[in-house]
Amino acid sequence: MDYKQNYAYSDWTVLIYAAGNNDLEYYIYQQFQLIMNSIDAENINVIVQISRVPWSGQQHNNAVDIAEEWNGTRRYIIRNRTAVLVDDLGEINMSRPNTLLDFLIWGASTFPSRNIMAILSGHGAGFVGIMKENTEKGATIMGIQGFAKALAIFRKSTNKKIDILVFDTCFMDTIEILYAIAINSNGAAVCAIISKNNLLVEGLPYYKIIDILKRDSQKNQNILHLDKVINLLITSVNISKNHRDIDLLAIHLFEDDFIILKKLIDSISEVFKRDSNKFTCMLTNLGFYLLNNDFIDLSSLLNKYVHYYPDSDNSHNELLEVLNKIIIAPSLNKKDFGLKLFFPHNSQVYLKYFDLYKKMSFCCDNKWVELIHETNL
Repeated sequence: MDYKQNYAYSDWTVLIYAAGNNDLEYYIYQQFQLIMNSIDAENINVIVQISRVPWSGQQHNNAVDIAEEWNGTRRYIIRNRTAVLVDDLGEINMSRPNTLLDFLIWGASTFPSRNIMAILSGHGAGFVGIMKENTEKGATIMGIQGFAKALAIFRKSTNKKIDILVFDTCFMDTIEILYAIAINSNGAAVCAIISKNNLLVEGLPYYKIIDILKRDSQKNQNILHLDKVINLLITSVNISKNHRDIDLLAIHLFEDDFIILKKLIDSISEVFKRDSNKFTCMLTNLGFYLLNNDFIDLSSLLNKYVHYYPDSDNSHNELLEVLNKIIIAPSLNKKDFGLKLFFPHNSQVYLKYFDLYKKMSFCCDNKWVELIHETNL
C-alpha cells in the first residue's frame, strides 16, 4: 500500500513510541486499545509502534484480549476508531536509539503534516535512561545521550522538527536530562511535556491530548497557535478528575536558555563550595536527608539560598528569569518549579551512580558536580 498517497498532508501527525516489552505491558496495551476505540479525528494521523512481552507473560481479562494474541513489535495507523496493521517488525529492541530513529523518520516522512507530536511511553530511570526493554540477554535501556543523538539525526535527515515531545515516563523532571536534550538534539524538539511527579502505571490520558490537537485541526488558517495548543494541553490534563496525581510541565527546549541555566547553577555551586558546612546545614533545614531522596527541588534550593547567602550575587534573580523562559506552562510558581537536580543523599547512592552521572553533558565543567563529589567524600 502506498501510504503517502492514502494519507495526504495533515494538520498533525502523532507518533507514539510504546516500549511494552516489560512489566508495563498490560497498561501500555490497554492504552493502545483505548486510543483505538476513542480517536476518530479527521486530519490527524495517529501512528503507533508498540512492543509486547512474549505471550506467556501477558495479562488477559477477557476473550477480546485473548483474540489479540501477538508479541514482538508492530506498527499501526489509527484512524476512525480502527487500528490498521502496517508492519510486523518481529523481535526488535525498542530501547535502541536506532529503532526510535527509524520510526521517527518513517512516520514523519510517510505521513507529512503541519505539526508533529511524539509520545514516548514506557519506563523512565532518570539520567540512567528511558524505554527499558526485556531481552533474551537481560534488561536494556536507552541512554539519554543516545536518545538526544537520535533526535539530532532525525532533524538532519528529514529537516523536520518535533513540535511537542511528550514523555509518558517517570523521572524526566531533572535539569540534567532536559539540558542533554536541548544541547545535543540539534533543535529537533521545540517543546517537551514532562510530569513533576512519577506517573501512575496507567500513564497519561492520550485521548485528552489528541483531543486538543483535534480542536487545533478544526481551526482555520492555523488560528490556534502552538503555544495555545500547549497551554490547553497542560490545563486539560492537569485538571482531569481521573488523573489527580498528574502535574505536567511544558518545557521550551531552547539551547541558549539551557546554556545560561547551567552557567548560573555553576555560579551558585561555587558559592555553596566556599562554605560546605553552611550548605549541608541548608540541606538539613530543608529536610533533604530525612526524605531519602536523591534529587533536590530547585525551587526549594533557591528559596533557602537567599536566606543563607544574603550577600551573594544576583544569580538567584537571574535563575528565576531564565526559568521563566524555560517553563512555558503552567505559569512559573516560585515555590514549586517542578525541576530538580541530582544530589545523592548518601555515599552508597553516590558510589553507584556518580560515574554514570559525570558523563551527562550538564556535568562538563560544572561546579555542581564538584559539590556532589566533595560532599560525599
